[in-house]
Amino acid sequence: MDSTIRLYSYWRSSASYRVRIALNLKQLKHEVVPVNLVKEGGEHHLADFHQLNPQERVPVLIDGGRVIRQSLAIIEYLEEVYDGNHLLPGTARERARARRRFDAARPGGVQRHRRQLRIGKQAHEAAGLDIGAAILSQRQRPSAVYAFNDEMAAGLINYAWAHGIHVPRDLSVAGFDDGEMARAVWPPITTVHQPLDEMVRAAVALLAEPAAHGKPREVVCPVQLVVRESTAAAQ
Repeated sequence: MDSTIRLYSYWRSSASYRVRIALNLKQLKHEVVPVNLVKEGGEHHLADFHQLNPQERVPVLIDGGRVIRQSLAIIEYLEEVYDGNHLLPGTARERARARRRFDAARPGGVQRHRRQLRIGKQAHEAAGLDIGAAILSQRQRPSAVYAFNDEMAAGLINYAWAHGIHVPRDLSVAGFDDGEMARAVWPPITTVHQPLDEMVRAAVALLAEPAAHGKPREVVCPVQLVVRESTAAAQ
């Protein structure tokens, strides 16, 4: 029986992304099998993938003869089967709280609206100011915002302070990158740290090696959540 762990994944899928994080936290060797959800109508609709997951969704994890579907089910499977860093809290009470939060994040647990998504003209601080004006002036403004990067998060924080909105008491703000901006503003920004040095080395190595069967190898560099003072627990 093949003991290789395979993850069928799409690089822009947040559900696949959380499973890749879990696999890296567990330090489990695995193979990522790319499933392009856009190319030629979507590779997830092909017959071979349909056999793996009749719902035609990523991620799908293959572990030996086991097929596990849906990201949260995969994470719980990895936690129960493999040793290493824990993905869930240690006590039954805390695990129950974590699962309750997981359920709230499922597609049926959170009502989504297109108006909750704002796209800036450019990914810098001025765009964060513009987006802050658009979403924080609403009658029912959000309690938390996840920005495309730290610069946009900083602009949004500046807008919030200028209009009497306390961060994080009234509004939690998170960014992405963990650049200098994340530590230069007040409050310092909760963000996702990208290992840029490791990413550059991996990119150079990929450029130097021949593609196998005409397909480039996919390399996943693990990221890390950095919690700072710009976010607070939901009230």
